[in-house]
Amino acid sequence: MCSPTEKRRYRAKLSGPLMDRVDIQLTVQPISPADLHRKEKREGSAEVARRVAEARRVQAQRYRDDGFALNARAPGSRLREIFRFTPQETAHLDTALERGTLSMRGYDRVLRIAATIADLRSIDRPGRDELMAAAALRTQEQL
Repeated sequence: MCSPTEKRRYRAKLSGPLMDRVDIQLTVQPISPADLHRKEKREGSAEVARRVAEARRVQAQRYRDDGFALNARAPGSRLREIFRFTPQETAHLDTALERGTLSMRGYDRVLRIAATIADLRSIDRPGRDELMAAAALRTQEQL
């Protein structure tokens, strides 16, 4: 276990261009005894596998004429063409791009993550909520 200061010091050593190539940054908390005794129903592995398989099927269908089959391979320009995001939907990404807190590579990666979130939620296209969720997963902070 590293202290928060040690973690910050280590992250500061990682170059911006290297971190820009990491699509999702996620901190996972350890399971507590209370987590083991929760009553609410949780999604099981079989259900998750079904949703992932369906999302991959949707992506393969979406890109059937493009020479690739997954959001992970889609160029940002193709995603913008398919989903035709409104300025209101991308406002927080556009601001981050203008401020330099998000690169164009990072912007396109957020679009890919948002498309995958939408596919896993079984919705037709990512909107503002999916874009914001994707940005939070990518940067571990709100843009």
